[in-house]
Amino acid sequence: REGLTISSALAAVGGVSELGSERRVFILRGDQQIRVNLSEIKAGEAEDLLLEPGDQVFVKRSVL
Repeated sequence: REGLTISSALAAVGGVSELGSERRVFILRGDQQIRVNLSEIKAGEAEDLLLEPGDQVFVKRSVL
């Protein structure tokens, strides 16, 4: 839907699981891979990006 940000999209699906890393979130937009640090967004240190139609969001596993 229009106006959906990365943080609101992840919140709508229950957030990042305990196995996922808030620092290793990616948006795939066509041939572009955009790295997102959800921790920085939550702290107000980074922009909460708007998603576009066709975007795919991936959360990588935590290394710990």
